[in-house]
Amino acid sequence: MIYLVNYTNEAFDYQFCGLSYTVKAGETRKVQDSEGNHALNALGARGLSKKEFDEEGKIINEDKNRQDAIARNKEFKTKQVYNYNFRNEQRKAHGLAYDTPTKVVKQYAVELGINLLQPYSMAEGEKAEIAKLHKESETKDNLIAELAKQIKEQGEMLAEMKKQMVIKPTMPNDMISCSICGEEVMAKMMKSHMNYKHKDKT
Repeated sequence: MIYLVNYTNEAFDYQFCGLSYTVKAGETRKVQDSEGNHALNALGARGLSKKEFDEEGKIINEDKNRQDAIARNKEFKTKQVYNYNFRNEQRKAHGLAYDTPTKVVKQYAVELGINLLQPYSMAEGEKAEIAKLHKESETKDNLIAELAKQIKEQGEMLAEMKKQMVIKPTMPNDMISCSICGEEVMAKMMKSHMNYKHKDKT
């Protein structure tokens, strides 16, 4: 058996065999060796520790283990804050947007008295690029709207032309105009009319 002990001021969460466990601040948990070793491998760097016993079963080195655990925990927290600041410095140098710190990182910074990098404005180059993209997008939207308008107008014109091109069927007794002289002639007599009056023009 292993006695996990949390000498730090924060809770430690871990998963083992598909289940979630928490070792609260100041808590000691008795677990099987496999689970204890798993938890220590995952959280030892953050300050999770275990109790040591002598041959008679008495706790030994507790003060030393507590100091070591607290020191590891402080080192871990410090690294988290510095890494956060470093990442934002890199983002700022490359013209990228500010990365907001997590609640945990903020708590670490306050506890350690380390200032977090404050929000900064985007680089002028990035602002110009964003403005350019917005302008290009607006231009494309206007072009698409104009094309849609033209297509609609052309469709309406085509529909009107089709209406005008509709030719009603001519019945034999209908009167139609001769295309040459303009005389009104029955449709069934148009052929005779053309042969009689306009033979030389057909």
